[in-house]
Amino acid sequence: MNMENDKKFALLIDADNISPKYIDIILTETVNYGIASIRRIYGDWTNNAKRSWKECLLLNSLTPVQQFSNTTGKNASDSAMIIDAMDILYSNHVDGFVIASSDSDFTALARRLKEDGKMVIGMGESKTPMPFIKVCDQFKTLDVLFESKSNEDKNKGENEDTSEKKSGNGTTAKKGGTKSAAKTAAEKSSDAQPITSLATIRKAVMEIIDEQTEEGDFLQMSKLSTSLQKRYPDFDYRVYKFSKFSQMLKSFSDIELTMRGTEWVVGKKGAETVPADIQRTVLEMVGEKTKNGEWMAVGSLLNGIRQKYPKFDYHNYGFSHFHKMLKSFPGLEFQQKNSQVRKKQS
Repeated sequence: MNMENDKKFALLIDADNISPKYIDIILTETVNYGIASIRRIYGDWTNNAKRSWKECLLLNSLTPVQQFSNTTGKNASDSAMIIDAMDILYSNHVDGFVIASSDSDFTALARRLKEDGKMVIGMGESKTPMPFIKVCDQFKTLDVLFESKSNEDKNKGENEDTSEKKSGNGTTAKKGGTKSAAKTAAEKSSDAQPITSLATIRKAVMEIIDEQTEEGDFLQMSKLSTSLQKRYPDFDYRVYKFSKFSQMLKSFSDIELTMRGTEWVVGKKGAETVPADIQRTVLEMVGEKTKNGEWMAVGSLLNGIRQKYPKFDYHNYGFSHFHKMLKSFPGLEFQQKNSQVRKKQS
């Protein structure tokens, strides 16, 4: 068993800000990190609006904490959650906290918990203020995950309807009403959008590969995932309608995914190779200018290439810098400090 599953978490839910329809997602996501050894939910349970939570409390062993709403328009549950969280922190019985709320009032709490080395998982809707999202180690966007799950269930139901219709068992008409209701519910929740766009994630993937690899090399997919999560705590491939991280990466046309040994690695897809005539011209120019052992400025070489090939652009060949393209050619050596190149001395 993975040791990650042995970690203990305190699950604290703000019932004033979280709908009971998210409880399955909250508990499932928590189990991915460890055991919810403490499960508490905060709200004014004398309020009729909280009745929908009562069945959830019994089924999921949630301990309700009563907090009367003494002031109109003020969320009284926040202070109770914060006090309890600090008590739990000082007892040192857990490895981390799961805070389920779309309220930015918990930003300072999450920061304080992290200062003591505790992992903090935030969960809330896509409307959650960015400061709270950013301070968490990871953040789960509940409404987007809920919509994605609802769509999966709807598609599964439609497939079952189709099968029944083909078999002619007479139950199709009854199922049709359920299907229509599911469709209506999905349409109502279609406003839920990922907090960080897929275009932003794709750009970050390219940047991480550039930063952590040499030109043309590959990066372990697990390291890429970790780096993405550090940049964007709300990152979760499922909110972009992908069932696997690798599936998301494969959807990027300029990303190459391959297996090395027993693990997946990721790299930039090789653009068109540098034409032989350009490579030959580079070697000839460098050879002529440095035949007596002198050095040639990389900038001067680039200008010379562009004079002969006005449309030349090293980016078209998958390189972020001209000197990185030169390093892919045999027979050249470099003086990195002064950005100079010459023919290798025998």
